[in-house]
Amino acid sequence: MTAENVNPIDPALVNGFVGVVGSPSSLRDTCARRLCSAYGQFKDNPNVQVKRGKLCEITFFMRRSVLESPGNGRAWTQVAGVFSGSPSPGDSGPEEVAGSLQGQFFGMSVDEECSRVTLFSDHAGVLKVYHAQRDGFFLFSTSSLALAAVLGTPSPDLLGCTEFLSMGYVQGDRTFYKGIHVFPPASAWVFDGKNQAAPRKLRYWQPLSGYGADQPPLTTQVCVEKALMSLDRHAKALAVTYDRPVCDLTAGFDSRGVVSTLLKADLPFATVCNGFSGSDDVRVSSAIARRLGWHHELNELGHIVGGLTMADISRALRLTDGEIPVSDYVIPMAVHQHHGDRFNLAFNGSGGELFRGRWWEGEFFLKGGQRIVNKGRLVKRLMVPGHDWALLAPELKPQFFKATERAIQALSTENTARSNTAKIDLMYLNSRMGRWHGRYYSSTFQLMPCSTLFLTGELLELMFRLPWYAKYKNYMYRHLLQASHPVLAREPMGENLPATPVSFAHGRAHLGCWLRGAAGKVRTRLAGGQYQQGAQGMDIHGRVLAMIHDAEPLTDVFLSQGLKTGALYDKGAMVEVVRQSCASGFGLASAQLMRMVTLERAFEEACSVMCE
Repeated sequence: MTAENVNPIDPALVNGFVGVVGSPSSLRDTCARRLCSAYGQFKDNPNVQVKRGKLCEITFFMRRSVLESPGNGRAWTQVAGVFSGSPSPGDSGPEEVAGSLQGQFFGMSVDEECSRVTLFSDHAGVLKVYHAQRDGFFLFSTSSLALAAVLGTPSPDLLGCTEFLSMGYVQGDRTFYKGIHVFPPASAWVFDGKNQAAPRKLRYWQPLSGYGADQPPLTTQVCVEKALMSLDRHAKALAVTYDRPVCDLTAGFDSRGVVSTLLKADLPFATVCNGFSGSDDVRVSSAIARRLGWHHELNELGHIVGGLTMADISRALRLTDGEIPVSDYVIPMAVHQHHGDRFNLAFNGSGGELFRGRWWEGEFFLKGGQRIVNKGRLVKRLMVPGHDWALLAPELKPQFFKATERAIQALSTENTARSNTAKIDLMYLNSRMGRWHGRYYSSTFQLMPCSTLFLTGELLELMFRLPWYAKYKNYMYRHLLQASHPVLAREPMGENLPATPVSFAHGRAHLGCWLRGAAGKVRTRLAGGQYQQGAQGMDIHGRVLAMIHDAEPLTDVFLSQGLKTGALYDKGAMVEVVRQSCASGFGLASAQLMRMVTLERAFEEACSVMCE
């Protein structure tokens, strides 16, 4: 098959899509129309482009109105997202469908002559796509809320909802709703005329595929060289389309890795820091930008929170489909709305922690071994601090622990020859990066194109080929920053130490930075001030909850007979927590109550839309 791609849609203009796979009929038309209507209402986006064929109808939602019709060829491939490279030619097999694509993307390949539709996801599954079955048709969408609205009154998936309340995100392919699932990473699903609702499911890439028993681990030097080449190639390819990027810049490693890549590639960019005045992030990022000389913006979180409205809170809920606590996303939303008029790409450093042993560096017994020795401990590390199991129905806690430990054991068994460190990195790639960061990414993607340079197939393969001791204590990452941009690497971080490798050669610089930082603390205290370390400020969860409570008392919501998530809770304990938090002005259990409110609001939204 040769892909005709009649008037292909510019991927930079697409910020969401819905689709129905199945033979043409009035019923398929109805499903497609209802799904498009629900998505358009939730996202407040009337700008659409439609492709129809014998086996599918796909509606793309655009960042602005586009007059030219995309056309319908007999064979076409469309990719949405922010990526470099291109998909494979149409006559390649489904296993090669992703071709040379690197980045965050989701693709659709249609061959009318062969009656075949192939859907495929990016290597880490970052751009979230949800799917469900209805009346023999396969429905998919970048919004789980839209699918829930089309399927009718949604029924809670108790395990998925429990994961959100206890972890802050949902694991595996689960969502809040029974019958709605997440498309898996690095996968190609093939539909044909014989079996339209049940695709052939293929995995085109495995994170550990480059780490075979006959292939030795990479040395730090080789990994640094390969990583720099991959980062440089990907960044320059994106710059062809996106010439006005903005990058997060904090006091940490990962944002510095993105900025050093752009500096090394000699690409234009600006930086931004969102934080409270006096925090490490604000102090360090401002000093770096001032000394190295580029445009840097500060967004003081107190000012942003003070300007929030209920309309902002409602929009944040719909952008995230309720899969991120509203108070966690409403500020990034406000920032990106402000950036959308001046920048055309938002970079962040998510995924860089996989190169740094971030998830296992404190667990001595995990290093080098191959047997997961304490699954219960790992499960607890996945949970949010302070989660109170007494709130939930008593049967949900053992179900959660059993399901999560079973998933960890399955991952360990499937990769039995790998070290514990590789297994835990893979676990966090699938859960924390794929589901938590993926939902942040997919929400921001609706506002403006966005990218993380570290979550590409090329870099993930390199990461899994590094031995644990090369990642421990940021060893490889420091060498990467030093090789990428030595001047930036020498700049102090949050703890007042530079990001250069810890060695005799850099010992004087480390000592000098530490002494200057210590002297600054002493001067501040002698002057009667208080030295601030870390991001300090108001309880944003409490402020947002107070706004929601003023619009509709939360005691009324959770005491209502119509509570849509009531099956999750021990009613007595839940009512007591809500009352205490409200009485304290949301100073108690605010983060926990925020997750409860967000989940309930998501179900209310799913039931509120009238699909035409």
